Amino acid sequence: MVKQAESVISASMLEATKGIFYNTLDCLIEPHERGLLYKDGELVGWLEVGRHQLRWWRSVPGVRKLDVSAGWVEFSPELWSHVPEGAGERVLVKPDCIGIITLDGQPTACLEPGQYILWQLRARVQLWQYDTTELVADLPESFIDLVPRSYYESIQLDVEHRGVVFSNGCAVAWLDPGRHFLWSRNRNLKIEVLDVETTHIKSSPELRELMPEGAAEPLEVQVDQLAIVYKNGRPHACVGPGSFLMWQLRARVDARIFDSTSIMTNIPENCWHLVSYDHLQVHTIHPYERGLLYIDGKFEKLMMEGRFAIHTNHRDVTIVRVDMREQEFQINGQEVMTLDKVTIRINLIIKFCVRDALKSHETQADLKNALYSEVQMAARRQISGARLERLLEDRHQIREAMVDELAARARQWGVEVMQVDLKDIILPGEMKTLLNRVIEAEKQAEANVILRREETAATRTKANAAKVMAGNETMMRLKELDVLREVAGNISNLTVLVGADDVLDKLKVSAK
Repeated sequence: MVKQAESVISASMLEATKGIFYNTLDCLIEPHERGLLYKDGELVGWLEVGRHQLRWWRSVPGVRKLDVSAGWVEFSPELWSHVPEGAGERVLVKPDCIGIITLDGQPTACLEPGQYILWQLRARVQLWQYDTTELVADLPESFIDLVPRSYYESIQLDVEHRGVVFSNGCAVAWLDPGRHFLWSRNRNLKIEVLDVETTHIKSSPELRELMPEGAAEPLEVQVDQLAIVYKNGRPHACVGPGSFLMWQLRARVDARIFDSTSIMTNIPENCWHLVSYDHLQVHTIHPYERGLLYIDGKFEKLMMEGRFAIHTNHRDVTIVRVDMREQEFQINGQEVMTLDKVTIRINLIIKFCVRDALKSHETQADLKNALYSEVQMAARRQISGARLERLLEDRHQIREAMVDELAARARQWGVEVMQVDLKDIILPGEMKTLLNRVIEAEKQAEANVILRREETAATRTKANAAKVMAGNETMMRLKELDVLREVAGNISNLTVLVGADDVLDKLKVSAK
């Protein structure tokens, strides 16, 4: 609080005018002052503006100056009894109130509960009282600056905000945009700021009672329901069961309620992203997949390709994806003994395709491992019953036998075995050397037979040619010339000598 300025002047032993029986004291009262005259500690008089000579003899008088420009002073019965009529006004600031003093309309001081005297000497002095038991401090900002901060709290709300005031835990007031001052003395205040740019808020009886009419509309969502909240026609949020209030202050907000008891949702697909995973699961099944939908452990539906949304509240939802594409795996390094006691190592390749997704999932925990074991056993049965030579020569028949053997078993699992191939047959080192020798001997024998056959054919051809040339001298001579030509092709210089008779015979033949 602003304390009243005051000064007390005690009379000194000033010797103003010496007389036989008294002393005097000069005192100047300024225009903004008034004086209180004390004698023997008791208030005995009032001094107006001017110079005063105070005479005294035994007891020294005292003067207390009051600054009336402040506009007020604390009340006391002694002071009030000496205030001239019209110089002051006695006022009371009530308990649980504060008072604001204005001088000619300008606020100057804040007064706590108590009695005061308002001077009416130099300005128009007024007292404005405000009850602090009220919640809202409804006073001008120029007044609030004089009030101690322990008396009030202030808050500034923007246009998109509203406020709810809680006093001692109870909601007591609603605040619109603007600056607000709230009396906080002797109460625990809490202000909750609400963003009305959002679409909705949890409802409560206290909030509905405080909220202005038209500020919001109620929304009730039952236990087995979901609501999509739309803001200006566009989906904005999803709310689960509960009581809500939809703001109508900054936009047009409404809602559509959907039943969540069905397994497949009827909520529009463009709203699925708004729903939490606790309420809705979204699954995509690709064209090469099939989805097995289980609800609470029970098979519900075979899901083809597409995008699906399933309500999950109060349910245990499981989606099993089954790949329907052709798949393959290999079995490498399997040692098997043939019928003729030869131990070989084989590499197999298996190709299969799931035809019945539900059967394949429910009949086998691990389909590939099951097929692995079956193929392994089928290969052992087929190879152990065949000789090595047959195995090497007739793989195709072994392969078809294994496929036929596996087909019936795989159909029980909803699977089609498309191919089982002996990719590699690996022989022991000694057996490989032995087989190479056998093959080499066989090929050598075949080569000898072919060589002899060709030699016989060549000899027979020569014999036939000799018979022909024996009866035809010209043919014989042509053969000789062919031989000479072949020989001449390999010799750089060749000299042929003939007798005279032979030359004449040749010429005669030529002349003819």
